[in-house]
Order: sequence, then C-alpha cells, then structure tokens
Amino acid sequence: MIGIGGGQRPSRMGGPLAFCPWLCLPLLLVTLVLTVAAAGDNVLPGDTAVANGIQRANLPGAERLAAIAYLLGGTPLVTAAGAALTVVFARVGRRAEALFLLAILVVRGGNWLLKAVADSPRPTPSLVEVTEQSSGLGFPSSHVVSAVLLYGSIIYLAPRLVRPRPLRRLVVAVAAAAIAVTGFGRIYTGAHWPSDVLGGYLWGTVLLLVVLWGYRLVRVRPVALRAAGAGD
Repeated sequence: MIGIGGGQRPSRMGGPLAFCPWLCLPLLLVTLVLTVAAAGDNVLPGDTAVANGIQRANLPGAERLAAIAYLLGGTPLVTAAGAALTVVFARVGRRAEALFLLAILVVRGGNWLLKAVADSPRPTPSLVEVTEQSSGLGFPSSHVVSAVLLYGSIIYLAPRLVRPRPLRRLVVAVAAAAIAVTGFGRIYTGAHWPSDVLGGYLWGTVLLLVVLWGYRLVRVRPVALRAAGAGD
C-alpha cells in the first residue's frame, strides 16, 4: 500500500534539511564557478576527450539508453508527470506536497535564463559525433536539470509516502537510474558537452535544495508550532 494520507513528525522531516543554507551556499559557489568557466564559445579542458571516450565505449544498448534519456528528461514527460503528481497530492489533501511539485515545475521553466546567461553553444560535429540535432544553447543541459528536479523530488518524497519497503526502494532506484541515464544520453548523442551535463546536475541540485527548503518550512514548521502550543 502507498500511504499518502498521514502527517509526519517534525524531527523526521526537518532534520536533514535544517542545514540546507549551509549546503546550498558552497554548492552554489561551485556551480557559479563552472557556469563562468563554461560561458561563451570556449570548450572546457577535457570536454572533447570525455565525450569521445563515452561515444567510443561501445556499451551494449547505448543507443536505446540515449533514446530513453531523451524521453525521461524531455519537457512532455517531465511536465505531464509533475502535473499529474501535483493533482494527485492536491486531491488527497497533501497540499504541501502539491505546492512542492508545482514549485518544481515553475523552477524548471526558468532554465532558459541560465542558458541565456551562459550563452554556451552545443558540441559541433568537427569535435564529437553528433547524432541528435538539437537547437538552442548548451549549458546547462535542460534535460538533466529537469531529471534532477523531478526524479530527485521523487527520491526525497518516496521514504515519506511509500510504506512498503521493497516498493520504496524500487521507486528510489528507478528515479536515481533515470537521473544517471539522462546525463549519459545527452553526452552520448553529442547533444551536450560533459560540462553541460555536469552543470545540469549542479544547477538541478541547487534548485532542488532550495525548493526542498521551502517545502520543509511549509510542511514542518506549522507542525512544530502546533506541538509547541500543545505543550504550553
């Protein structure tokens, strides 16, 4: 049975994210440094070598994984899945979780601004094999940012909402695999540089932590205040 009805104790929900600002700030600094380095037309050291190494590895099923990655991080699937989860949570009275998923979709929509600031082009056929002709700018990878935001949210929520342990572990494993496969696929097809993918992972994690911090404030603080009031 998947439990999505009951409340949670503040100690179990709030502890891991109590230091979120201290985690977000160093991570944001590293992310900004990479963004500045990747900005413009320059190719970062190692980008070409790593991309060529991944493309020439001849991994079994690599083409199929790349096609799956395109779908997993693509706008249609991410938007539909996020919207569906938002509606489900809203209908069962999980307003905090519904707002959380809605915020994830809103934040994801702002990735174009990061691309505009970095203004970094995608790989060219002269340097790597390009099997997917994608338009627009490269850094950070929108597919990877989307995957981290959506599937990272599922990883965070699963232990709190999915009661059977085997099912919970399966959900977390599948979500984690989706995040990993998305990054691989974007490099394998030549749609993005490895630095674009790394930037997607970093920016996706920063944005996810910020939204999770807001979720914690909405979900945990009212419970803590009620508990404190009951003890007076």
